[in-house]
Amino acid sequence: MKRIVPLLLFAGFLFGSLFAQSASKGMKALKAKDYTNAWKNFEVAAINDPNDAAAQFGLSKMYGIEAAGRKDKDKALEHLLAAEAAWAKLDEKSQSKLSKLGVTTAELTTRRTRIESSFLEVAKKENTLDAYNAFLKNFPNAKGAIAATNYRNALAWEQTQENGSIEAMDNFIANYPNADEVKTATPIRDERATVLALQAGTEASLTNFLDKYPSAVQAPQIKQRLNAVAFENAKITNTAAAFKSYIERFPDSVFLTQAKERLEWLESKEQK
Repeated sequence: MKRIVPLLLFAGFLFGSLFAQSASKGMKALKAKDYTNAWKNFEVAAINDPNDAAAQFGLSKMYGIEAAGRKDKDKALEHLLAAEAAWAKLDEKSQSKLSKLGVTTAELTTRRTRIESSFLEVAKKENTLDAYNAFLKNFPNAKGAIAATNYRNALAWEQTQENGSIEAMDNFIANYPNADEVKTATPIRDERATVLALQAGTEASLTNFLDKYPSAVQAPQIKQRLNAVAFENAKITNTAAAFKSYIERFPDSVFLTQAKERLEWLESKEQK
């Protein structure tokens, strides 16, 4: 029994060493473009040890090579993530050993950039908001994130213009507040909303405009119109309560003096 234990330990060491050599052989085969042996060695090493950074990195590269026969950007990303995670757990000495196989921080970074670029190209070909948003969700810190954001914003603005409604512009401005196109969208939205509010000409429409767009350049114009419409409505109602409400709501109105005079007359009339 005592002899069996050392033998098992030796066997474990031997197989572990053989599997460790598989990643090295895989890298050599990859360099020689011997993809058949590269696949075999990387897969053997990864199955034996999922935390083998070299094997995972090698598989990521293999899934990115058309000639290797299994190009798959999703698989390439999956194995790169595994390689990055395994690399982060290694000490400097272990990382130094792997650098001889071509696995370094710089190579991992370069690999990530290439994979992210492939995903961005797919998003550009699809050219949909969902595709761009998916890219930004999966790669928020990618070098292409700014480009993806700009493509997404431009497409969203194009669709908003095709719709042409104020609601669509409201949604665009709310959903993409940092988009350059907001500088164009806001004045267009405000102008169209002004036209509709004035056409309706009701207290509700004018008040709604001021509540939604208080910073619009047309806000003072709308406020003046609201004062006038509200004053006319108070005159039509012609009660002390109506004028009291008006005075409270519009203390700076140009019709304030008239409203107070009318209120005093109505109150004096009620007292008789």
